Amino acid sequence: MIKITDMLSEHLSLADVIRSTTATVKKILNKPDNTAFENLKNLAEHVYEPIWKYMDGMVVITSGYRSKALNEAVKGSTTSFHCKGMALDLMSTHPHKTNKDLFNFIKDNLDFTELGWEKYYKGQPVWVHIGFDINRRKEKEIFTVK
Repeated sequence: MIKITDMLSEHLSLADVIRSTTATVKKILNKPDNTAFENLKNLAEHVYEPIWKYMDGMVVITSGYRSKALNEAVKGSTTSFHCKGMALDLMSTHPHKTNKDLFNFIKDNLDFTELGWEKYYKGQPVWVHIGFDINRRKEKEIFTVK
């Protein structure tokens, strides 16, 4: 049985990736099924942990797992990796490593399926989207949303 207190990796809990203000306000259940939970564990191990170490733990998840109902509420893509437990949106809180640094670290050092530079602000992404399907981790599709 999946519990909100379950750890996905050393530094990432299930609570960290299902937290959503929209889900709370709209009373939407945002709990992954077993398949999404396993995908979240892969994402945590292969993507989040190296990022956490590079960022000295100073990284915030702005969007993680999304149930179908939550994804509809936030007007997410119907094919979103977030709904499969395969994506995180991240922001740096590091005083010396920017979102651009985070993006470049992922691009240059990690396997990923999709990497997004989301929105532009003064030459920086407002947040970084990382999608990781363990069976498609070498695809490395990079996109920009303006």
